[in-house]
Amino acid sequence: MKKYIAALTMVIGLGVTAYGQGTIVFDNFNNANSGADNTGASTAGLVYTNGGVGHIGKVADNVGFSVWAGADAGSMSLIATFTSLAGGGTWWDYGQFTDPALATKTISAIPSKGSGSFEIQMWYDPKGLFNTYSNAVAGGAMTGQVIFQNATGGGTTPPTSFTGMPALVLSAVPEPATFAIVGLGSAALLVFRRRRIK
Repeated sequence: MKKYIAALTMVIGLGVTAYGQGTIVFDNFNNANSGADNTGASTAGLVYTNGGVGHIGKVADNVGFSVWAGADAGSMSLIATFTSLAGGGTWWDYGQFTDPALATKTISAIPSKGSGSFEIQMWYDPKGLFNTYSNAVAGGAMTGQVIFQNATGGGTTPPTSFTGMPALVLSAVPEPATFAIVGLGSAALLVFRRRRIK
């Protein structure tokens, strides 16, 4: 009888563990907070480029992105990275992206039907040049990142999408050499202007 109770307890424990973790799909399919190019959306946000000129268009396999997750913002760990042209990020519609496998991910640090912290680091990479976010930043690619709270599924509740995600704007940071050229040009203009005033 004791063995039976121990075995039953183990089975119940495994069941609780399996259904006690949050589930999510790495996409923002259910987000449509665009309005008139709403780059300020705090939830249900889409992805934009060039400082809000417009949505990224319907182009497949042109982004890479990493997803970090945890119970709170201070305890996030890297969950997955998708690189362009290698089974990587795919645009589904204007401003919407997905993990190409559409796989359900289980986040052990977040409870089933709970809420946790997520970070998305994304880079525009139509030629498949970068395999990490930091490489894309160093290479001058258009990049962006957001941290947000998101609900999870689990148990009998279907996995959720990134509906808590704010708008994500991808932009390129000029290389140091660019800043140097701009600085030299500004200095030259100031010298030229002073000579004309005299």
